[in-house]
Amino acid sequence: MYKGQLHGKALVEAFDMAKAKDPILTQTEFAASIGMTYACFNNRYHQTKALIKANIIDAPDYFKVKTFDECFRLSGNWMIVGDAHVPYTDWEFASLVSLIAKKHLRKPRKLLIAGDLFSFDQFSNYAQIVAQPSWAQERDAAKSLFKLWFDTFDEINGIMGNHDRRLQKFVMGAFDGEDIISMVYSNRSKLKWSNYGYCIIDTPTGEWRVTHPKNYSINQLTVAEQLSFKYDQNIISHHEHHAAIGFDRYGKHVIVNNGCLLEQNKLHYVALDDSKSDAMMRSFCMLKDGYPYLFCDNGLPWTDWSKWL
Repeated sequence: MYKGQLHGKALVEAFDMAKAKDPILTQTEFAASIGMTYACFNNRYHQTKALIKANIIDAPDYFKVKTFDECFRLSGNWMIVGDAHVPYTDWEFASLVSLIAKKHLRKPRKLLIAGDLFSFDQFSNYAQIVAQPSWAQERDAAKSLFKLWFDTFDEINGIMGNHDRRLQKFVMGAFDGEDIISMVYSNRSKLKWSNYGYCIIDTPTGEWRVTHPKNYSINQLTVAEQLSFKYDQNIISHHEHHAAIGFDRYGKHVIVNNGCLLEQNKLHYVALDDSKSDAMMRSFCMLKDGYPYLFCDNGLPWTDWSKWL
């Protein structure tokens, strides 16, 4: 009924309005409809009622700070990619995203970029040991990717990753996601960007949370599983550059590590020194009719590309 949890007067007004339309509606039913437990709803409802009665419900202006719009709530079928890290992107593998979409998705075709489109090495606080690609090269690489993908996709949405936030940190929060993406593509009717690092896709099989989390684990699906427990949703996770798909340990949710689109040997910290770090796996996902299909390019018998292309 309502997207996100309600608070304060909005909570009371929403329940009273719903109750007026449906007199037999219970607090338990209403609480479930807005994603709250009965106990939480009951407490907030009676707290707010008491504050309204005491006429102290509205905080002074000193307590008013910036609030954020909700994350994207999407629906339908999507190709989902993450961790392109332009200009380190594997161009040919990124092109396969379009080929799969053309063959297996009907128009209007939609693409979700789940964080770290950019690398933003020029704005990094980490000490560099070799010269990094310029911002101009990174910008033009991103423009080339959008030109490639907009030949196939009618709509592209994006969320923020930790590398994308490097520029936000560099400018002390003056830029949001829309500001950053407008530097490479300005048609906001076709390209929309969220300042959140996650979004929700409503599908026939339930909600899917597509995320670029802060956390990292060397073990595949570990972070995705923990997020599935916390949010009670199916998870498609990025940031770790793992490729994997499975169930959480209780078989309640499907969890996916959606890999990356980059060539790891282009990264100096991978190419120049030995390390025990895990391999970065090139992959992307198609979420069709609520079912995830993970396309992986690791030289192992995972994706039979002859069946898909």
